Parts: sequence; C-alpha cells; structure tokens
Amino acid sequence: MRNPALHARLQAIFGKVIIHNEDEQISLNVSLAQSPLMRGSVVTVAANQVSGGERYAVCCPYCGDRRFRLWLSYAYGTMYRIEQTDVTFSTGLAYCYNENCIGKSYETKMDLFSRIMIGMQPVALEESQHSRLEASKKDIELPPSISLLDPRVPTGALEYLRGRGCDIQELSSRWKMSVGIAIDPATVRDKRPFYSKPALIIPVINHGRVRFWQARWLGKTPEKFADGKDKPKYYIPSNAPKAQCLYNLDAALKSPNVVVVEGAFDVVSVGDPGVGLFQTTPSPNQLSMLVACWGDGKLIWVPDTNDKKSKDPALTKALALTAEWNQRKLFKEGAYVVRLPDNTDPGSFQRKALWELIQQQTGWSYS
Repeated sequence: MRNPALHARLQAIFGKVIIHNEDEQISLNVSLAQSPLMRGSVVTVAANQVSGGERYAVCCPYCGDRRFRLWLSYAYGTMYRIEQTDVTFSTGLAYCYNENCIGKSYETKMDLFSRIMIGMQPVALEESQHSRLEASKKDIELPPSISLLDPRVPTGALEYLRGRGCDIQELSSRWKMSVGIAIDPATVRDKRPFYSKPALIIPVINHGRVRFWQARWLGKTPEKFADGKDKPKYYIPSNAPKAQCLYNLDAALKSPNVVVVEGAFDVVSVGDPGVGLFQTTPSPNQLSMLVACWGDGKLIWVPDTNDKKSKDPALTKALALTAEWNQRKLFKEGAYVVRLPDNTDPGSFQRKALWELIQQQTGWSYS
C-alpha cells in the first residue's frame, strides 16, 4: 500500500475503502522543468497531469452515491521531491464519477480536502490557488441588526431570553447573537422579512468564516402565515449550506471530545465542546466532519426527547446511529447517547445541570 495514513483516514471518515491498482506508482504527464506552473521551487500538479497509481474508492458524501464512485489518488494532499522540485499534488486528485455530483465544484473539493487533511501533513497550495481560496473565505452578509446590549432592543425580546435562563452578555459577546430583520441581504432584497418583528440573528461560523445565519422568533406565541398556520420558530435562508457546517465548530475543536445536539440554544447550554446539527441527525458531510475532528476521541449525542409523537423520535435515531458508528469504530473512545428526561431538550437545561447528566451517563466532564 502506497499511503497507509491516507487509507486509514479515509476508513475512519467513510467506512469501507476499495483499493484499485494496489502498489502502483503515479506517473507524471508533464515535464517539471518546462512546466508553466512553476512558483519558485514548488509546483502544483493537477489531475490531468498524472496517470495511473494506487487509488482509493469511497462512497461520495456530496451526491450520496453508494457505489464507491469517489476516487482519490494515493498521492492526494502529499508533497514529493521530484527532479529537484517540491511537487504538491492538489485537490484535483479526488474525483467523483457520478455525472451530477456537486462534489466537483471548487468549494466542495476544498471542503473535502479540509476534512481529510485535518491532523495530517498540510499541503502547500500553488499561488493562484491561495488567491482563490482566500476569496472564497469572505464572510457572507448578515441581515441588518443591532447588539443585544443596545438599549433599542425590544423589552419583550430580552424578557423572553432571560425567561429561558440565557445570559444576555454571553449571547452577545461569546455567541455573537444580535437582534435584527430576518431577511437575506444577498438574495432577497426585494422581498419582505420572514418575520414581521425583529428576531434573534445567529451567525454560523466555521473556520473563522461566517458561512450563513439563522433567525429565531423571539416569543412564546408563534407568528402566523396568511393562511393561519404557525410560522416555524427558526428561519434559515434557503441557500444556506447547513448540511456542510456545524454550529460552534471553531470553539469545539479545542476539546478532545464533542457533544452533539440539534439547535443553537442546545449548544449554548452545552458550552464550548458542543456542536449543533440544525436538524435531528447529521448529514453525510457533517458526519465526515465529526469523524475527521474527533475520531480519536469520544462523541456524546444529546438528542431532544420532546418529539414523542414523531414516528421516528430523535432518541431512537441517535441510538440506532451510534450503534452503527460503534460497530464501524468511527470514534476511538466510542459514541454515546445521553438520555434526557421526557419532553425536554438540551436547551431547556442550565449548563451545570446538563453537564451533571452528561457526566453521570458517560463519565466525561468538561471544565
């Protein structure tokens, strides 16, 4: 096997890995001495400049294809010394053979690269790639809003948050939440806000970049649509990449273990080691991120228990999925489910009380 470290990482993230052309060396189809890609002593080689070589096939997390059509060269993300030149093999050495796969875009290739290479030897990007990557890392535009500490914030909004046991100062400074108009300034300038009144604006930051935002209705009584139906408590713009993000990722990366919950207020109750899915179960992309970031540690899942009327409650899903993950050994120290009292969610607990339950059921405490 040409790259045992990459093979092991792919197994941890994707499960089964099929090896093709085992032990075959990659061939370059370009003369490095005459390459127009030269940048000092480093040259970046793309997929169309190589042929052959050992390859690893996995199920693609972007298109959901289960036929092992995402192929990665053993040289993916590596650097070699060839013809007196440092040669970097770029993200192009990963390719999905499903014709309609979104994973062929530059952004998703970089997303895949970041997951696989976390904890492995980083790659030096060619100069033009650096510029393009930096451009893609610009924050998205947030809706018009004001600080939670601003005296103009409606009294009812603050009363609602304090009624939930929230620390307004912490929501503002630590979680960067604000109060504003739930309208996407990038795509819906000519449309009405989703809510008629100011809502809580929650930025979703991954790797230092605001990837998208969500709004939370500030009130116990839901607002109504024109047909009389209740509007949802949370609003996320339709173009938001929520399946590719984890709420509070950057802070949680500092912890050896991770606590998985559903929503932003659930994460606030957990604190730094918590990440939010924005849904009841992780997407394939989110699972890949969880394994890449905490595969050497412990995953603790705290599902809601206030959906008993559902045909497939969150607790049932969590128990089934963690059993599968433990069978596949995705997390070195295991995946655990914390059972909350009936008809509760993590966000309904104060942090100390929630951590008492986590410690009792998993043996782990975070200070």
